[in-house]
Amino acid sequence: MDEGNKINTASVPYRFLRSALNSEPLTIYGDGTQSRDFIYIKDCVSGIIRAFENGRTGETYNIGTGTSTSYNDLAKTILKVTKSNSRIKYIENPLKYY
Repeated sequence: MDEGNKINTASVPYRFLRSALNSEPLTIYGDGTQSRDFIYIKDCVSGIIRAFENGRTGETYNIGTGTSTSYNDLAKTILKVTKSNSRIKYIENPLKYY
């Protein structure tokens, strides 16, 4: 994937932050109860390096924080931290299987 396509694949935290800073609505597909284990990239890279250095061949490793955060909670936190007056906009997910 080239750099020009990144705008279409930006992470949820990045899209929410960009929207909040630009006073635009934070768009959530669905009801916002879906959740993810958001992890800081440096922590993820550290986990990968540790698995390479100390892991066993053929093993599966899950790298995460162990904490699930809903899109609703993430959006509310970003709005609070940025002191943005943006609103949260809920729309139907165009991907019916998701």
